Amino acid sequence: MDAASKSSPDPSSSDHSAIVSPDSEKLPTLEQMIAEVSELDDHEDDGGAAKNYIDDGEKKQEPALQDEAEEMMYRLELTMTMTEDISDYNVKALSRAMKAIEEAVKNLRKRLESAEILIEKIEKSVFP
Repeated sequence: MDAASKSSPDPSSSDHSAIVSPDSEKLPTLEQMIAEVSELDDHEDDGGAAKNYIDDGEKKQEPALQDEAEEMMYRLELTMTMTEDISDYNVKALSRAMKAIEEAVKNLRKRLESAEILIEKIEKSVFP
C-alpha cells in the first residue's frame, strides 16, 4: 500500500470514538451529534423544538440588541445636535466677523476721506 491509502480513513471502520482534524482539533463524534439531535427531537411538540430553541436565543439577544440600538440612536441624535449647534455657532461667528469687517472698512473710508481733505488743505496752503 502507498502512503496516501494508509492515511485515508477506512469507511467500513466502525470506530467513531473521535474524528480528528488535520490541526488536531477534536470534533464531536457521530454518536454525540445523533444524541444532540435526538435530545432536540425528545423536546419537540409539533416539530417546533428547534424553532423554540432559536426563538429563545433570539429573545435573550433581543433586549441586548434593542439596548444597543437605542444607545446608537441616542449617540447619533447627540452627534447631529452637536453638529447643528456647531454649525449655528460657526454661522453666527462668521456673521459677527463680517459685520466687524464691514465696520472696519467704513472706518477706513472715513479716515481716507479725512486724509484726502487734509491733503487738499495742505496743498492749497502750500500752492495757492
